[in-house]
Amino acid sequence: MPPASSATDSIDAGADDFTFMTWIKYGDTTGSHAILWAYRTGSGTTPQVWLRAEPESKRIRALMAVDRFNITVQSPSAYNDDQWHHVVLQRAGGRLRLIVDGVEVSSAAAPPGSVTAGKEFGVQGIHIGQRVDGANRFHGTVDDVRVYRRALSTKELDQIRLTNQPVPGELGLRLPFESVS
Repeated sequence: MPPASSATDSIDAGADDFTFMTWIKYGDTTGSHAILWAYRTGSGTTPQVWLRAEPESKRIRALMAVDRFNITVQSPSAYNDDQWHHVVLQRAGGRLRLIVDGVEVSSAAAPPGSVTAGKEFGVQGIHIGQRVDGANRFHGTVDDVRVYRRALSTKELDQIRLTNQPVPGELGLRLPFESVS
């Protein structure tokens, strides 16, 4: 049997708790703009996780699909004011939580199960600023994307949001986007 860890294992959320986070800045008033899209696209029951801005509907919305179930959470605002906003999508203790600028704006019971369905993960991965198939490109700026294979505490989320301090433990991906060309 091959070793349990590989490059793709580092961002495979599977059936465990996870924390996806990033900073966004945009001003569009129409369209659907993928912020983070993980693992797959397809029907609502294809294992996947996504987070997208939907300014026309005045919201940021996220979906988590596992097995035969999916759950969505959404914000009460699109946050499309051309200001920086810290956005977190987290599965923690059986809940899917959407947190913007340190405030939980929505949560719902999350069904158990894998968001990657095993082998599909290696092919699809995580896409930033567009869906896995290249559609719904984000019209704005995304910065400091992080994926943790665990639920970060409120204190840890604040530490990152307020001081950009590193938080140890199961960081699978960090893209700080130090320079833009």
